[in-house]
Amino acid sequence: MTPASDPRAMSELLPPATTPSPDGASGSSRLGTAESRALLRECFIQYRARMTDMARSSLDMCGDLFEWNTQMPEADIERFRARRGEWLEHFGATIDESYERRIAGHRRKGRRPDATAQGIDVKMLTESDHAKQAAVTDSTMDFRRATRLESAALDQRFAALMPDRTSQEIDNPFSPVYVLDAIGVTSRAVYPEPAIWRTLMERLLVDLTPGVNKTYMALNRLLADHGVLPEISAALRARSEYRPDQDAELLPVFKRLLAHAGDSADARRLADAASERGTLPAVTVAASLTALAKAPKRATGADAQRLAGDEDAFPDLDPMLALGGTALPITMLTTLQR
Repeated sequence: MTPASDPRAMSELLPPATTPSPDGASGSSRLGTAESRALLRECFIQYRARMTDMARSSLDMCGDLFEWNTQMPEADIERFRARRGEWLEHFGATIDESYERRIAGHRRKGRRPDATAQGIDVKMLTESDHAKQAAVTDSTMDFRRATRLESAALDQRFAALMPDRTSQEIDNPFSPVYVLDAIGVTSRAVYPEPAIWRTLMERLLVDLTPGVNKTYMALNRLLADHGVLPEISAALRARSEYRPDQDAELLPVFKRLLAHAGDSADARRLADAASERGTLPAVTVAASLTALAKAPKRATGADAQRLAGDEDAFPDLDPMLALGGTALPITMLTTLQR
């Protein structure tokens, strides 16, 4: 699985993804080689234990994975169920091998090419195979999206503990691409039938995504407690992935929030509580916000000093400028943008 980059999302959260200098002034630079390897080994023990436990739980619940597949022979289904223990052993061995090779200085070489994607061996996928492959791709994207912030922080901490002078790209053995490699390699090795390993991979990715992100959070917390780039944690959580990069783009976001506000039970309760004040429809509120955004507002006195001294603060809309029932929705914007 090739790693997907998201430079815009990470540019404001983390320093550049390069190997830190061993002469840096960070807390991790005070860690010696022995202590660094001991910390990485402790991280690996937690990482492996969590991964195998999550995979075991997912496999235990996969007994009915092909129950409604009439095209799957019963013998193949029984073989799948019987080899789940073998899959788990192979998965653990793959994780061990990947980590030991990386610690020994060998970098990841990339994704293994599929036999169905090489020149003369190209094969036409059936409609069912194509649907399953698309499902695996979607699950992979969701997995990477859900873990990108915590894994990026873990990448930086791994690079601080194990700087690599041969390349500026960080090759972290705990990263999502290694997890995807372990799942993919194991599934193909134990279940050569594409109909089985594609279905199994999709299920595992869905089941493991929340747990893998929690694992990254635990590893980040462990390393931060040991003084390895503790300043990253606050930066990661200061910005929501739904907040746009430019404050000028906040108004369209608010419009979408207001357009879907009726679907929220909390919004309905708020609307009921404020019904006596004569609230306006979302379309009217959005139009009012547009007019407010275009209207010039002169900041004087304490307001001017506050705005000049804090360029990164959230923009405020003064509800006193609103008319009638629009005051309440505008007052909600401060809470919504945070």
